[in-house]
Amino acid sequence: MIFGYGVPLISGKRQASSSPNHVYSSTGSMEQQAIEDYSDETRDVLLGIAGVTIDDVTDLNGFENFVYGTDDHVIRVTHESHRSEAQLHAELEFVSALANRGAAVAAPVPLPEGQWLQRHGAFHVCRFDRARGHRQAGFEPRLVQQWGRCIGEFHRISAALDLKLERDDWLSDENHQFEKRIPPDQQEMHASAAATLVALKGLPQTADVFGLIHSDAHWGNFVVADDRLTFFDFDDSLYCWFGYDLATILLGAMLQPWVPETVAAETRAVADFLDAFLAGYSEVAPTDGLMLEHMPLLIRLREFSLYAVIHAHANVGNNPFTQRFLRGRRERLEGNQPFVELDFTRWV
Repeated sequence: MIFGYGVPLISGKRQASSSPNHVYSSTGSMEQQAIEDYSDETRDVLLGIAGVTIDDVTDLNGFENFVYGTDDHVIRVTHESHRSEAQLHAELEFVSALANRGAAVAAPVPLPEGQWLQRHGAFHVCRFDRARGHRQAGFEPRLVQQWGRCIGEFHRISAALDLKLERDDWLSDENHQFEKRIPPDQQEMHASAAATLVALKGLPQTADVFGLIHSDAHWGNFVVADDRLTFFDFDDSLYCWFGYDLATILLGAMLQPWVPETVAAETRAVADFLDAFLAGYSEVAPTDGLMLEHMPLLIRLREFSLYAVIHAHANVGNNPFTQRFLRGRRERLEGNQPFVELDFTRWV
């Protein structure tokens, strides 16, 4: 999910609790019905379907799913209120297609009975290879170039896939339901968000610029080992512009704690990041597909999405990343001010 900045699917250390409420006390982000339905008995059955017990796993503190780790696998439990069975199958098929074509992803792994996905009650369980590696501290150019190359591979493969998977498009995705998530008394925000959606509808949606994307490929959703990046958490994958993947990455890159909170520093951070990222991306895919001339609008969509998620989930705004993001954000969005003062056409 969008707050994967602090939620790894890699090496959780805390033992999974026997209390489902304890599992989610740190996020407050899951549907209440999911929490109520997730009894200890239900949890134990779902873990058993995945071939493990509560004593075998660590709690990885998922945001909108219950997520557990073993030495070899990540086990994810999803409530039907979050994703339908068809949507989950589509995600697994997409990630599998990427993995089968050599992309750097943590692939889905069949459950012990042979299927990718199995249902129990209101929940579905699946599992993935466990991504091996560590998070990188800072954005060294070589890492960013590899990052760009990986995203370029995702887009190249996605554009060539001759199938339509049952995932939401950008307009129907829950993270972009601004009228439901932004407080109703913020009328100027609603008007500005609506105008942004209208502008986006005017962008082309041809196969060279639009397809199934990760949509949350920030630095919290990959690890590095032996100079190889491995990406995970495709839970938010959707049909959108390829450039939106870059927009989500740029927003996160600019707001990291090592970037001073000044216009000059933030602008320089984005420009330096783009130089390295696009060098890697262009090795495997044409940068024309990113529609860099429309990047300010795509970043604006991400801004509204993050703003809406923060207001929809009461407990996600109490970390340094979201606090920095929120400072002056409403005024900037209402005033139609760009996320960063940068002419993206210089990279076209």
